[in-house]
Amino acid sequence: MMLHYHPELVDMDQAPEKLVLPMEDIPSYIHTRYPRRATKEYGHKLAAATISGGVKMIKNLFAEND
Repeated sequence: MMLHYHPELVDMDQAPEKLVLPMEDIPSYIHTRYPRRATKEYGHKLAAATISGGVKMIKNLFAEND
């Protein structure tokens, strides 16, 4: 998402080829990430999906408390 929001702060030459996340409670397909494959366009899609999902979650929380 940094390539979308602040591309001037990203140096893709410094990005690792592969990153393994050592978190137990996440699905196995998320454990391995490939930062060098990141693009500004994918960052935009990810940001939009995150905002959309967050808005839906907040609306559901308010609906449950009405």
